[in-house]
Amino acid sequence: MKKTVIITGSNGSLGYELAKRFDKQNFNLILHTRKNSKKIINLKKNNKLIKLVNGDLSNNKNILKIVRLIEKKDFNILINNSAIYIKKSFKNTEEDEIFKVFKSNFFSNLVLLNKIIKKKIKKLLVVNINSVAGLSGSANESLYSASKHALKGFYDSIEKEPNNTINIMNIYSGAFKSKITKRRKDFSKLMDPSEIADIICKNLVDYNSLSLNNIYIKRKKY
Repeated sequence: MKKTVIITGSNGSLGYELAKRFDKQNFNLILHTRKNSKKIINLKKNNKLIKLVNGDLSNNKNILKIVRLIEKKDFNILINNSAIYIKKSFKNTEEDEIFKVFKSNFFSNLVLLNKIIKKKIKKLLVVNINSVAGLSGSANESLYSASKHALKGFYDSIEKEPNNTINIMNIYSGAFKSKITKRRKDFSKLMDPSEIADIICKNLVDYNSLSLNNIYIKRKKY
């Protein structure tokens, strides 16, 4: 029976690298993008097992589109990669930006998981693409950092729930090359998303006696 993986934000630099790797491994893929993406559409042309869902996950209609595509498989993987980033002082932050960041980075993840687990899938591995910002604060990243801290707190609590059958892997990564970081002066020295994707995929093993919960990834010091 083929395995199924859901990747939100699959048109981002890391999301796309993950999609390519699962495609090569012959997974059923459910790929979410906020907007139509040529590279994801081209990926689908070569693999009829790929299903696409376009739209903002802060809209429940788009979450339901993903859930309807899920079939009961022996082992399913949900990769929470979709997120938005705002870099500004909290003093200059608008009220609508506060709700926008939390809807995208936190609440949409909770709603999606809530609907998936009600499908009564036998096994589910949730991979959260968090950030070092989810472990400590940094200047002008208060909203992004807070939303990632909230994600960590939620899944730490889920793991402690009685009769929990969800395996959780949190990826805490430093800055890597993406649309978010392309204006940084040190962009050329940032981590390669393809290498991060390799690390994640190599660790997605259904071990019998253990689980990997937290993976910390940082860039080399030159």
